[in-house]
Amino acid sequence: VILSNGFANITLSKPDGHVTCISYGGMENLLATKNENDRGYWDVIWNNTGPQTTRKKFSATSFEVIIDNENQTEISFKRTWNASQSDQPPLNIDKRYIMLRDAPGFYTYSIVERLEGWPLSYIQNLRIVFKLQEDMFHYMAVSDERQRVMPMEVDRKTGEVLDYKEAVLLTNSTNPDLKGEVDDKYFYTNDNKDGKVYGWVSANPPVGFWMIIPSNEFRTGGPFRQDITTHVGPTVLSVFVSTHYAGEDLAIKFQQGEPWKKVIGPVFVYLNSDGSAKGNPSILWDDAKKRMNQEVANWPYEFPVSKDYIKSNQRGTVRGQILVKD
Repeated sequence: VILSNGFANITLSKPDGHVTCISYGGMENLLATKNENDRGYWDVIWNNTGPQTTRKKFSATSFEVIIDNENQTEISFKRTWNASQSDQPPLNIDKRYIMLRDAPGFYTYSIVERLEGWPLSYIQNLRIVFKLQEDMFHYMAVSDERQRVMPMEVDRKTGEVLDYKEAVLLTNSTNPDLKGEVDDKYFYTNDNKDGKVYGWVSANPPVGFWMIIPSNEFRTGGPFRQDITTHVGPTVLSVFVSTHYAGEDLAIKFQQGEPWKKVIGPVFVYLNSDGSAKGNPSILWDDAKKRMNQEVANWPYEFPVSKDYIKSNQRGTVRGQILVKD
């Protein structure tokens, strides 16, 4: 399935609904080209009664065009759970992708549901993952203060693992300037309130790949909850549920028979380019921040078609004071 709007072409596998190709800015594919089903996807870490967790991708079994007109295309990839699927999390999944006529990028969201009577289960992690071309994207930005040229995956493999596996001393880096540094994906965490835009920049051609998260209402833990944004790979994440830093208290724990439904997203994958950014990637970062502010100002969005997505005219307002006596 290909979505195109004159800015970008997005290719999705059918019926799985994984993103296999993003063409933009003269680049045939911004995503890693190795494993077609391991480039852009939603996934979940879950368990039932035991301590052992399992990671599963949101792989759909059916595909449907929800709307397709001159202004917007929205497509749906669904998977319905039943008791015979014991290796899958007990969730119905409706994974959506949206492309608007004037937007350089695409939106994605999911409607995740449990029905009454379904078995006990825990969700420890739920996220979106994009793996980019390693030979193109070397510059990462997660904030005004934290943006830099990054090591490559091979640098971690040839380095020295320190006290925990995520922390690696770069002893034989492909970039000599990085030798002796420590790489650790936890260096690049953000508070939810601050992690509204982050991503990577390619130098030649100068192209930016950005994750924009316009609201915290679909992320667990509140505005001061920290989580991972992006790391060596190059990998871009949007984490909605996780136990990082806080442990099991932030897992979603469903009791036996408990029904539940949640709309997660939409988030916006924003693509930008500027010839002058070849020697100054912060130009694309500054542009991505401006776009993030536009997306935040437009929240809640009016264009998602799912009836489960609550639009502005269906929402209320609460005003008052909260008094805490401790």
